[in-house]
Amino acid sequence: MVARAPATVGRDGPLRPTVAAGDEIDRAATAARAHLPGAWTRSKLEAVLSVEKTKALDLIRVWKDRGYVYDITRPANHYAWTNAEEA
Repeated sequence: MVARAPATVGRDGPLRPTVAAGDEIDRAATAARAHLPGAWTRSKLEAVLSVEKTKALDLIRVWKDRGYVYDITRPANHYAWTNAEEA
């Protein structure tokens, strides 16, 4: 079950549930993991998730902070998923 933040309330009741920010990050990681096995580059991540460079860099930074991915030095500018995130 997905944890959700409280719904935004309008004059006539809830407008729509607000999804917690972490959910978007985890959903993006799940989608990317399904399409990017092994070593991958930022540009491949952009193509898979249909995001721009800035968003891809932000996702990679957050995923690295959470331990989902790590840098690969050979080949340079590549990333790989950690075993802890494997489903």
